[in-house]
Amino acid sequence: MVELPEDERVRELRDLIRRTRDLVRYREPGSELWKLIEESRRITMLQQELRNKSGRNAETEELLVELLEQNKKLEERIREHLEGSGD
Repeated sequence: MVELPEDERVRELRDLIRRTRDLVRYREPGSELWKLIEESRRITMLQQELRNKSGRNAETEELLVELLEQNKKLEERIREHLEGSGD
C-alpha cells in the first residue's frame, strides 16, 4: 500500500475519491447522477493539481475559486438528486 503524505488535504481528497467511487458503483453509468458525480470528482482533482502547482499566481487563485464554486453547485445538484430519488 502507498503511504500518503502527512498533508491532511491529501487524505481528504483520497477519502472523497473513495466515497464518490463507492457511490458511483451503485449507479448506472451514463445516468444523470453518475455524470454529476464524475464531474465533481474531476473538478476536485483539478483543484488539487492547482493547489500543488508551484508558482501559483492570481490567475491560478481565481481558477481555484471558480472550480470551488462549480463543485459546490454540483454537490447541491447531487444532494437534490439523492433526496429526490429516495436514496
